[in-house]
Amino acid sequence: MRSQAGTQHLSQPISNSFAIVNVAGGERVKVLLDNQDAGTTDRNGVLVIANLRTSELDRDGHFYLEDVTAGSYSAILRYGGGECRFIMEIPRTTGIEANIGAFTCARS
Repeated sequence: MRSQAGTQHLSQPISNSFAIVNVAGGERVKVLLDNQDAGTTDRNGVLVIANLRTSELDRDGHFYLEDVTAGSYSAILRYGGGECRFIMEIPRTTGIEANIGAFTCARS
């Protein structure tokens, strides 16, 4: 797999969905998926995770993120009928849980 920087990364064969973890300024960061070790980023902070399940949305469209730092993030949720793009604002909080609000997806 070739990244935007033109480097190549090895992964298991990809037959479905995948994720590329890219930690800015990071190297050798442990990545968890569903509280299980999914791997460790390389010396450039990159890890390719092959063959992910589809989005973990519940019946009402809710989703769960873990250990996301405060800030503004561009997000894309893909599903059988298309995709939804939005900006997620993660607030600074000292609590162990935060509801980041509702997002409305509209076809363009």
